[in-house]
Formats: sequence, C-alpha cells, structure tokens
Amino acid sequence: MVLDRRAFFTIGPLALGALGSYFYLDNESMVKAPKKDGFIAADLHAHIKLPGSSSELEEILKECVGRIIGLTYKKDHNVEYISYDSLVGSAHSPVKKFAEELSLKVDEIGQGFAKFELNGETGYLARSQEVASDFHILALFSRGLIENYADSIMAVDSIHENSGISIFCHPYVKMKGSGNYSSSEIVPPRTDKSSVQKAYNVVSSGYVFNPNDKICPEDEKKIEILFGITDQPECFSGNSINALWIGHREANEKALEGARAHEKKGIATTDAHTLQQVATSAIYLPKNCVQSVESLKTSILAGDYELYCRYVSRGSFIRGQLNNIF
Repeated sequence: MVLDRRAFFTIGPLALGALGSYFYLDNESMVKAPKKDGFIAADLHAHIKLPGSSSELEEILKECVGRIIGLTYKKDHNVEYISYDSLVGSAHSPVKKFAEELSLKVDEIGQGFAKFELNGETGYLARSQEVASDFHILALFSRGLIENYADSIMAVDSIHENSGISIFCHPYVKMKGSGNYSSSEIVPPRTDKSSVQKAYNVVSSGYVFNPNDKICPEDEKKIEILFGITDQPECFSGNSINALWIGHREANEKALEGARAHEKKGIATTDAHTLQQVATSAIYLPKNCVQSVESLKTSILAGDYELYCRYVSRGSFIRGQLNNIF
C-alpha cells in the first residue's frame, strides 16, 4: 500500500504518538523477585481482587508459589480483595468453594500464616490488613482483623495487642481526608456500588504526596511517633511512582531516610493492585523462617532480610487504579 502525502502526515503523527505513549507507559520491566538460594521472597502488601472462579483463584495462587504473599484486606474499600481469612479462615466464603474445586490443601502453620499445596507446588500466605487511619498501618499476622481507628497510634496499639506486627505504610503518601486535611476534602461515604460512584471515590480520595515543606507541624510529630512505635516502616512501595501529576518516588526516599534515622531497616512491598504487580518488590527472608510464624516474625522485627525494590510501570499503575473502580 502506498501512502499519499496527506495520509502520511495524518497517520505519521498518530503512530508517533502511539509509540511515545507506549514507551511512556511501559517504562519499567517489572521483573518479579527471582529465586535466591537460602532465601524466600515475601511481598507482604498486595491487594488482589476477589476471584470469580476456580481458574481465577488458581492464577492468583500461581503467583504465590515459592513465595510468601500477604493477601491484604482493606475494610470498606471500593472493591473486594481476596484475604487470608477468605481462603484460610473458618468463615464461609465463595473462595472456599473454588479452593475445593482445585483440591487445594491449606495448613495453618501459626497465627495468620499458612502453607498451601497446589498441583505439587508449595507457597505461603500471610494475614495482612491495611488499616485506614489518619496514616495507614499494615497489620501482619494479627489475631483477627483490626478496626479502622481514626488515630493510627490506636491502630498500632491494637495490632500489638492482637500479637501482630505493625508496618508504617508509605509514610509520606497520604489519602485526602486523613491527617490534618480539612473536612471538606474528606470523601463522603459510598451510597451504592456503581462504577460512577466508585470512580468518584477513587478520584476524590487520590493519593497526595506531602514533601517536608508542606507537612504541618502536627503531621511531622505524628510521623516521628509512628516511625518510633511501629515495628518496621514500609521504606519502598513499588506503586509510589512518578506519573503525570503524581510524584511519589521522593516519598520512598524520605521513608528510607526515616527508617535509617530510627535505626530500622524498613521493608519493600509492591502495594500491588494487579496480579501482574505481585512480588515485583519484596523482601528476601531466610528460607528456614517458614517453619513457624514466630521465626518469621523474629526475622522481620530484627531486619534479618534483604530488600528487592522495583517500581511498577506507569501503565500497570493506571491499570491498578482502574481495578479500584471496575
């Protein structure tokens, strides 16, 4: 086919625009944490949509094989995520039916930590919950679920009272309506589950990065307290990227500085919102720690692990945000 001059100048810019968009969106390779002798990769902060069939559950579990994955629950969120308790706990859930169809074998090793076998392969699951307080706190291996306290200090106390580990989630990335934002910025409660309402909630409650010069003194004091009382900070989140008007990479750098200032190692997670993102950031724990939940907790508390830090691509980030709507 021969293009005339008019067609060339019409199609050419479109093609260049499409190519430019591809390279802009597909800017990270997103390599999942590879196997490492003597270690096991753990991504402890991962939001994965609730499966609608046994085949979807199988795809999720394939990403957990040979790893420890925290199936992160978030109360009162726009979408339903698969949680540790929906698969391992005693409560009835549709996920249990899918697990039976797959002949999935699950054994709870200890509080909030389980081993599964599927098609001759083994993986590990952790109870993980993102507690939505003024600052978000990740609860790991707790005895049951934690309430969404308005005050994150109370959330940390509750996690410890329930024998869990507390992680200070993305310390310098906050949701509108949390901390010291005005009440006019707080997202109104959902009245339905329509896509339009969900879209409004997501856009209205978009992440806001507060560099130091914009954090009020009360926030500074609270951040310092939370660095001190939580067991580890999340010093790297794979979803804290720079894209369009969002500039979150500096938030990771500041979180790492905060961890060092408080003599804590900090953990790396994906904060995944798509299955593709799971385990693209992680920590490498000693492999023998999977023998008991106490060994696992001891390694995390002591910082006895290595970090594997990779950002998700801009395209994957956008797909993850859309997952919060549809």
